[in-house]
Amino acid sequence: MPALSVENSSHSENLHEACEAIKRVSLFSLLAPEVVETLAEASERRFFSKGETIFTMNQYDGADVYCIVDGKAKLTTVTQDADALSVEELAPGDIFGIEFVLGSFTENVLQASLTAVSSLSLLTIDSVSILELVKRKPIVARALLSGFARNILQLKTGPNSRELDPQKRLYRTLFDIVERDDTQIPSRWRIPKMPKHRDLGENAGTTEIEAAEAVARLISEGIAKREYPGLLILNYSAFHSLAL
Repeated sequence: MPALSVENSSHSENLHEACEAIKRVSLFSLLAPEVVETLAEASERRFFSKGETIFTMNQYDGADVYCIVDGKAKLTTVTQDADALSVEELAPGDIFGIEFVLGSFTENVLQASLTAVSSLSLLTIDSVSILELVKRKPIVARALLSGFARNILQLKTGPNSRELDPQKRLYRTLFDIVERDDTQIPSRWRIPKMPKHRDLGENAGTTEIEAAEAVARLISEGIAKREYPGLLILNYSAFHSLAL
């Protein structure tokens, strides 16, 4: 009996660590806790020493998505015609493979290698589980699309995008999870489930206090109102302006 208790405790601890690692990935940061846990259940923690190869060219088949937990890795990719080589350093919170899983870019899947630059810990998430979640839960697809949109926006705005006003970053983060509710006539816009101020602040690169102040402003100015467990948007145009 004690052995079973230790085993259960270890599983719970590993699951928690996997959930925390997945939440640090920007594409997954807005997923509901139960979805994150499902991904964590489908993941495997792996460890590598400095200089060790995770996979070489022609080895990666798109069966797994890789999330960096601790340490750094070097990702080398080759263009389809093999004319150019690209080298990128991956750090905790970075992800590799999701583009191949969702986009089925089979012509590029085999043209990548991953090597540990330091002692490395990563999660591999089964691609079948990710695709099943996308099919069964539209909110997962929406969260991933929002994540891709944020990445595109960061590429357009450049390295100084993090220097934007903290409240604007918070409103952009909230705007990513707004959904249209067509069950009402007229239809309304709402955030079905508000993230905790701490999580909201982390996702926007600000503090918990700034997150609380930003939400309070929405309510005090009549732009939104609390509707547990979410937020009802009363003035969509004003909200959209704050996020621009």
